Formats: sequence, structure tokens, C-alpha cells
Amino acid sequence: MKTSSDYAPCVRIDANGNMRRGNVKAALLLQPDAARAALVERGVVYVRVEDAEAVRRGAES
Repeated sequence: MKTSSDYAPCVRIDANGNMRRGNVKAALLLQPDAARAALVERGVVYVRVEDAEAVRRGAES
């Protein structure tokens, strides 16, 4: 059974650097380094709100 504790606030970042806040299953959240690498492969990643700017800046450089 899914509960609200299974989900966490997040920011969805796509390959163009667009960001959108939302909620996602906590297990899908990536750490900043992993998110930068996955963004190239997948084209979209989900990260914690506090990590979003660092991931987006890192992906642009």
C-alpha cells in the first residue's frame, strides 16, 4: 500500500534546464552527481528541492 511518506518533494529537471516542482516516489530521487550523469542519458531527472540549482548549473557547464 502506498502512503504519503513514500513520496517526497522534488524538482524535475529536463535536458533543456527547465525545472518543475512536484512530488515523486522518494526512491526515484537522485543525488546531484548521479543526476548530472543521468540527465545526459535519460533527458530528465528528479532531485531534492535543495539540490536542483546545483544540478542544473552543473548540467549547463
